[in-house]
Amino acid sequence: AATDKSAEAPRYTGDELRRARLDDQTFSGLCDAAEGITGRALTEGQLRCLLTIYDYLGLDAGATIELLSYLKSEKGTVRTTDLRREANQWADMGIVTAQAAQQYLTRRADEKPLSEAIYRALGADTEQPAPKEQRVCRFALAHGFPAESVELAVRRTEAHQGHRSLDYTLGILRQWEKSGVHTISEITALEPESRTAAVAVGQTEAQPTDSGTLADWEQAWLAQKEEIRRRMKEAEANGL
Repeated sequence: AATDKSAEAPRYTGDELRRARLDDQTFSGLCDAAEGITGRALTEGQLRCLLTIYDYLGLDAGATIELLSYLKSEKGTVRTTDLRREANQWADMGIVTAQAAQQYLTRRADEKPLSEAIYRALGADTEQPAPKEQRVCRFALAHGFPAESVELAVRRTEAHQGHRSLDYTLGILRQWEKSGVHTISEITALEPESRTAAVAVGQTEAQPTDSGTLADWEQAWLAQKEEIRRRMKEAEANGL
């Protein structure tokens, strides 16, 4: 997960912002490009955000321009909150040059159809997924899970938990990754109990099975949840 370094960033004064724009030709050019992309003059808050990205996070002018252009094309506008959050993520990933930014954005564009399918499998808003949904999606993309397998993990979560739980779904994906299975056919070959859910996502034919047991880690998870519920009931009974 990206680390928000905003709290540690320098508190640039108005004079420092003005001097940076007047005296640093590269930063001045970045500011001019930003105004061209956004279509309006920079506010002091936007100027401070740009200087933080350039001077503190270490993204060069080319990378920052790529970031601004990406946000403009994706969202139709460049909001300071989006710019700050995305810049923090890029800095954490080491995307600080124009070339690295272009390579990252190309890869991101290639992955977009798959990531949107994964978000749909999670029941997420494809335009504004929540941080935990983004975390599950990144894990699925990084480890080669197709959207159908993510949907299977969601259905298995609902069957065993009675509700959706992104932490539980991610736990299932981590367990499958550890076992070296990623596709529906690989998963159902390893876990016959998953076939019923796989039929629901239209990926395999139903086969008779009497294997309804949970994996050890799932049993431990459910035991922990049950213990928490038991303690809560005891507390309520005791008037606590």
